[in-house]
Amino acid sequence: MAAPPEPFLPPDVRNDTYPGPSTAPYALHRAYRIPPGEVYVMGDNRPESCDSRYWGPIPRVHHRRKVDMRIWPLSRIGFF
Repeated sequence: MAAPPEPFLPPDVRNDTYPGPSTAPYALHRAYRIPPGEVYVMGDNRPESCDSRYWGPIPRVHHRRKVDMRIWPLSRIGFF
C-alpha cells in the first residue's frame, strides 16, 4: 500500500517514514480501518517514534486536547 501524499513534508522525512512492524495489523503496510471512537496517532519524529504504527489506535477518551504551546503556524506561536 502506498503512503498518502504529504506535500507539506520535506522529501527526506517522507522517505524516512517507517511503516511499523510488518506483523502489526495497524502498521502502514496495509489498509486498516480505524474503529469508531478511536484515533491513530503518529509522533513528530517518525523514524524514532513508538506510536500507533506499533500499538494501534487509542480510544478518543484518552486523547488529551489541552495545548500548552503552539509553534505552528509561526504567526500564531505562543503559550496558553
